Amino acid sequence: MKKCSRATCPRMVEHDLSECSNCLDRLRRHHKKLRAEVLKAYGGKCKCCGIDIPEFLSVDHMNNDGTEHRNKVGRGHRFYNWLKRNDYPKGFQLLCNNCNQSLGNYGYCPHRPKIRREVRKRNATNRLR
Repeated sequence: MKKCSRATCPRMVEHDLSECSNCLDRLRRHHKKLRAEVLKAYGGKCKCCGIDIPEFLSVDHMNNDGTEHRNKVGRGHRFYNWLKRNDYPKGFQLLCNNCNQSLGNYGYCPHRPKIRREVRKRNATNRLR
């Protein structure tokens, strides 16, 4: 279980993070702010269709190596922290979830069918082979 940081918690005693609404709220605000920073750094809209609704956007690994990279650095806020620590490196772009899924599953997006990407083979447990 993840422990709460006494330095930032008004309860001033170590406790399980899931028991503390103050700490959970602070953590959620931090993650939301971090995600907003990442979206802004990568242009704030889908590179394919141009949609700019944050809830629909995701960070795409342009080299098609997202699974391996996320296994190395982590998912969600760990991935966003990695991007920030590494000064928002090239090789990533924002795509809406529809465009990202289309590129991943079919190798192209209907918005820009001339742009092609290799579709990676997956096994029965959805792991890359």
